[in-house]
Amino acid sequence: MVAGNDREGKMNTRIQMISFVIVLLASCSALQTQPTIEYVSTEPAQANMPNPASAFCEQQGNRLEIRTAADGSQSGVCILPDGGECDEWAYFRGECGPASPTASPASDSSLFLTQYIFPTSIDPAKRYMFYLHGRIIEDQGIPAVSPEYGTYEYEAILEKLARYGFTVISEQRSKDSNSGKYAERVVGQVKELLNGGVPAQNITVVGASKGASIAILVSNFLENKTINFVLLGSCHADIVTEFKQEGVSLSGNVLLINDYDDEFSGSCEELYQFSEGKGLARHEEIVLQVGTGHGILYKPLDEWILPTVRWATQ
Repeated sequence: MVAGNDREGKMNTRIQMISFVIVLLASCSALQTQPTIEYVSTEPAQANMPNPASAFCEQQGNRLEIRTAADGSQSGVCILPDGGECDEWAYFRGECGPASPTASPASDSSLFLTQYIFPTSIDPAKRYMFYLHGRIIEDQGIPAVSPEYGTYEYEAILEKLARYGFTVISEQRSKDSNSGKYAERVVGQVKELLNGGVPAQNITVVGASKGASIAILVSNFLENKTINFVLLGSCHADIVTEFKQEGVSLSGNVLLINDYDDEFSGSCEELYQFSEGKGLARHEEIVLQVGTGHGILYKPLDEWILPTVRWATQ
């Protein structure tokens, strides 16, 4: 009995020493200053990052309920204002939502999108860029305003990308669009460009938030090593795990851009490793030091616009 207590005491001492070292390292890290844009080597996402599906459910004015199954496993259920219920991840992906999910008719505020429709004639000499917006445009239409991040400057983002000589293609998705089905639509358009003689390296798919998840599916479906992809505010650890479980891998040249303070994003490193030998070519990650978190997606900031342009023209 005494020997057992002695072993327990030694174990407690070792645990206390390890805890002290962890706290000391964290304190040193907090004192370091960082540049405006940091190009980082990819690394696994932090385990303690919040569940983006849970946070998104509550941010949209719903109530989150954690339920425990008979086997002890837990899952989040998003309780909607009308009393309906959605699995939190199904709600996050847009596969479940309030009743009457039909998109509202186009208004004068969305007429600018007519200049960004898929071209009726294809010029093989041009560079083409698809822009897939965030989910808030699905939910609110145009204009869309977040109480935390402000107005989603959709038109200004498209205008700025077009200034760099791209033929920009973008459209407003209907409310609660199915990510997989919409990805198939984009895949069809990309293949039409390829069949029209556009070199694969002159095609870039840019996705923001939910749009980034759709872009990942486009990459998976296309299996093209040369097409460029830019993911904005994506690759939270839970999303990466789900993609891996579903057998989704990346192909092409993939650039991830996140803000360091974005609770909804993380690293794609595990997805890169899962995608090895399946068509993944160049890949890189950029961590911005803007400090507005997911809000960087809402504005045409040079911090993410310029790296996107460089990636699309390499």
